[in-house]
Amino acid sequence: MGPVVSRATFLALRRPAGRSRQGPLHVRWVPLPGDNDEVQVSYVISKRCGNAVRRNRIRRRTKGAIALISQGIPAGAYLITTEAEVATMNFQELVERVTSALARAGGSEVRP
Repeated sequence: MGPVVSRATFLALRRPAGRSRQGPLHVRWVPLPGDNDEVQVSYVISKRCGNAVRRNRIRRRTKGAIALISQGIPAGAYLITTEAEVATMNFQELVERVTSALARAGGSEVRP
């Protein structure tokens, strides 16, 4: 699992093949070209979520939730956008919402 680095992939995420919203989480997904079984994840945390310390806390919590389920995530590129509530949300609830959002956007079941 790594970050989305290709400009073409970022442009494709503008018109995603799948999308999902679970409370304060928004997920966009596109398949990667070819038979690529890689998972690429990028994050968008806007300044509306707070100062840099709060935004980094949101990013770390979201990355931690994804790390717990990383083996079961369907292949493709994901763009995860969050809102400010993620900073104060119960971590177990965050993991459940991330799991559900990734599964719905990717079109298959996420296995923890």
